[in-house]
Amino acid sequence: AHPDQVVGKSLLDFIQAPQQARALADLAKVALGGSPPPVIYRLKTMDGGFAAAHVASIPIMYDNQPAMLSLVTDVSERERLIRELEESEERYRLLLDTAPGGVVVVVEQGIAYANPALALALGLGSAQELVGRSMYDFIVPEMRKDVRAARKEVLMSGVPFPAAPVTLLRRDGGLVPTTAATVRIHWAGEVASQTLMHECGPAVYP
Repeated sequence: AHPDQVVGKSLLDFIQAPQQARALADLAKVALGGSPPPVIYRLKTMDGGFAAAHVASIPIMYDNQPAMLSLVTDVSERERLIRELEESEERYRLLLDTAPGGVVVVVEQGIAYANPALALALGLGSAQELVGRSMYDFIVPEMRKDVRAARKEVLMSGVPFPAAPVTLLRRDGGLVPTTAATVRIHWAGEVASQTLMHECGPAVYP
């Protein structure tokens, strides 16, 4: 509530034990005339709680003595939002990973993500085998033109493409009939398409 509640106390009184070594190292840099890079500390508050603070420090002279000036910005709300976003992304990724139907995310022309169900339907050992490949390699040739056009329309308009029949091509040459619906999303900061494939049935051999 008042600066007098802080004046005279040790800086380490407000820094959690795991970060105290970092604080002491930064103090040593300042004592040598350096300016350590800004850091986010989880500070202990007077009421026993915690606050996230962005701290930037520089060396100065104070009352004719070497000192450290630190600019402290409360970023608790920003850190809370970041944490909630990370948790939300983790839940979303878990949902995709465990979805019973196939899921594929395509950035530009390459697969950025595929879930285990899609890899299994295509006869692959893991979803990682799909990353970096072209999704069109796994669609029967006679459907590729229409699928490309539909995806382009989704990316340009942002309007989801409703579920439509698509036949997938397995590694062993088998065919997998499915219905696929595509939406535009952002993936790792890039505009992408996400396609959900339902009713990935058993392979049909031509």
